[in-house]
Amino acid sequence: MKIGKLLIGCSLLTVGSVQAQQKPNIIFIMCDDMGYGDLGCYGQSFIHTPNIDGMA
Repeated sequence: MKIGKLLIGCSLLTVGSVQAQQKPNIIFIMCDDMGYGDLGCYGQSFIHTPNIDGMA
């Protein structure tokens, strides 16, 4: 009986530690003083923003 509880407890700890190690896939890009028309994909021809245009 003690061995069964021990195995269940160890398996729950293992599952919990695996889930705790996964990190969320979040990309946060902050652009200061940027308006809607300041990107090349929205019509800007003076400032080239190819990397941001690719994400848009």
